[in-house]
Amino acid sequence: MAVILYGPSLALSQVTGLNIWIAVGLCGIVFIIYTSIRGIKAVTGTDVIEASLIFIGLTISTIIDITDAGETSKLYKTVKVNNRLQFSVVDFDPSIRYTMWNIFISVIFSSTAQYACIQTQAQRYMSGKDTKVAQKVVWTNYIMLVSMHILCLWVGCLLYNKYSQCDRLRTKIIS
Repeated sequence: MAVILYGPSLALSQVTGLNIWIAVGLCGIVFIIYTSIRGIKAVTGTDVIEASLIFIGLTISTIIDITDAGETSKLYKTVKVNNRLQFSVVDFDPSIRYTMWNIFISVIFSSTAQYACIQTQAQRYMSGKDTKVAQKVVWTNYIMLVSMHILCLWVGCLLYNKYSQCDRLRTKIIS
């Protein structure tokens, strides 16, 4: 919780010039007030807004970067040639850095841990009015999580494509 409180406080401090500890205190007070007034609905509503903004931002940056990169075959070629992502469905070698299989397996394990073991997720399910609502929340959340992972993977590939020739060591800018 300290890190969750420190992140927005640091951003607020940098933007406004406030002392970091005053920003931490202000953010803490705001969080306590809006959570006390509306409870889990406030937290869930904030999560929905936050996830929507992240999803929209990732989608927009993906569209902008794809149009900037030109054609997707160039992107695929750059990523494949430099061994950044292996698209082979048959290759199940765990020693390869990024394959579709280890990304798929890691998403399964991380999402299972997130949805089955974390107390904040259980609170969200239990606050629904019945089992159907809880199931709807889980499936919607899971679809969004998979979509976010795919978008983050795309953005990572697009960023690598854009900056793959900017090697500071190779150009002797740094040693």
